[in-house]
Amino acid sequence: MRVLITGFEPNDDGLNASELVVVSLRDRPTPELSQYIDYIDFKIMPANTNILGNAVNETLKALSPDICIGIGQARGYNKIAIERMAKNLRYFVTLDRAGNAPKGEPIVPNAPVAYWSSLADREGLFSLLESHNIPTRISRFQMMVELICAIKLFITFCIGGRFTIPI
Repeated sequence: MRVLITGFEPNDDGLNASELVVVSLRDRPTPELSQYIDYIDFKIMPANTNILGNAVNETLKALSPDICIGIGQARGYNKIAIERMAKNLRYFVTLDRAGNAPKGEPIVPNAPVAYWSSLADREGLFSLLESHNIPTRISRFQMMVELICAIKLFITFCIGGRFTIPI
């Protein structure tokens, strides 16, 4: 079994917490993670919506992971958000790394409007994280379309569903 853990480069000249987490897991895995490290791939994705689809497509083809764990950062959030769905909508309130700010276009033309997450037990994961004093919430869809990680999630589902990703 292969696991892919992804984060993102910063949108600006600052830091992206998801990149820091992924690099930390890769370079300094916990003892629990170390025993599985040969089965885990780590990748930092571009924060440019124009090249993200190609980067996701190439990564999934090269690594063929069984499980994908996507880590993202949303300014102003103070909890881990477990996503329920990925919408086929690009709508940003801030610019991406290349200065793009799409306002309502589909991520993948002619693809479904949305995909439900394939995570089997969201509530169980929520309870587990909360029991370890890790602030967590289950996404209610409000901000999901405004984040580049939402685009990556939708593209990942589309590739799994065999839709053509415009590159």
